[in-house]
Amino acid sequence: AGGATNNNTRPHALPHHQRPSSSSPTTPPPPTLRRHGVSSSSSLPSKSLSHRRKRPKLDTSSIENELYPHRSRPIAFPLDEVTNLDACAPRVRFAPSPTGSLHVGGARTGLYNWLLAKKWKLSHPHAAAHPHSASFIVRLEDTDQNRNTDNGEASLLSDLQWLGFHHDEGPSKGGPHRPYRQSDRSEVYSAVVNRLLDNDAAYPCFCTEMQLMEMKINARHATAAASDGGAAPHYYDGTWRDAPAEDVQKRLRAGELHSIRFKSPQRSPSSSSSSSSPEQGTPYRLTITDDIRGSVTWNDVARSVGDFVIVRSDGSPVYNLCCAVDDALMGVTTVVRGEEHLSVNTAKQVLILEALGVLTMPRYAHVGLIMNEEGG
Repeated sequence: AGGATNNNTRPHALPHHQRPSSSSPTTPPPPTLRRHGVSSSSSLPSKSLSHRRKRPKLDTSSIENELYPHRSRPIAFPLDEVTNLDACAPRVRFAPSPTGSLHVGGARTGLYNWLLAKKWKLSHPHAAAHPHSASFIVRLEDTDQNRNTDNGEASLLSDLQWLGFHHDEGPSKGGPHRPYRQSDRSEVYSAVVNRLLDNDAAYPCFCTEMQLMEMKINARHATAAASDGGAAPHYYDGTWRDAPAEDVQKRLRAGELHSIRFKSPQRSPSSSSSSSSPEQGTPYRLTITDDIRGSVTWNDVARSVGDFVIVRSDGSPVYNLCCAVDDALMGVTTVVRGEEHLSVNTAKQVLILEALGVLTMPRYAHVGLIMNEEGG
């Protein structure tokens, strides 16, 4: 990998965090990964994120199986086996970031999740030891290393213990879906991003910071000049959404810095035409049923969330990718969290799960925020 080229060059790999964890399975760490497109003579072929563009079609399956053995690893979503979500035992999660002490809003969210699992256990005492019993999961969303604090994890777990919110699965207890720190799940996210790339549901974006800033300014000006009073469109203009495969491969081979963006659906198929042209059909609508707010609809997903980033240019996965994937892989039945997630995050996460072929989505319950006297 030091200086070799490959006709099927792939986007960069997600970084692997080698923090020791008693709850993590004892597997050998992957080799040193290339980052920012810079390689050294000692670097090895990455066993993380890889990408096969559909155009041109290359027969590289034997090479992929050798260099990227995890690509063929099946991705199973437990809820897809559930026929009636209302009748199954609740699996809920509290997923804070280790950025400091637990605040009152987070404590209330933790309480609601803990109570849902506790109520089911009390009403089904003989099923408490069953492997499919209700579970209160604690998961640490620690992928934003710049915000994490040295004692953040220990402080959060201590606060939950003091409150009496004893969890069934988590970093300090382990469980069937370990590890429960997102920083320890890089290979999981790599496999998922591979699937999205292979299914043409994601793509590398080589836009510079300056180009992205210009897009944001242009979007603000367009919104100010519009007279329809509608919501502001997402700023990204889709520069690399359908870029020629040859251009993408050339830049990847050159090691250019890039992010990975999710390709949001723009149009629903037209019922009156057999054409699959993206210009035809109505704007793609997304609807969820919230246990608190009822039916919630995004009338034009492409305008609302755009082609959002799922892997940063430094190779780290973004919150919405990690959160959606972990909820699905851990069989979370109900996502209880604050309403600040409803405006954008929930739509992005549901789109990711749709693109991955998840058949049974978790239920959502977005609770109101706790405000101070000044409204903050």
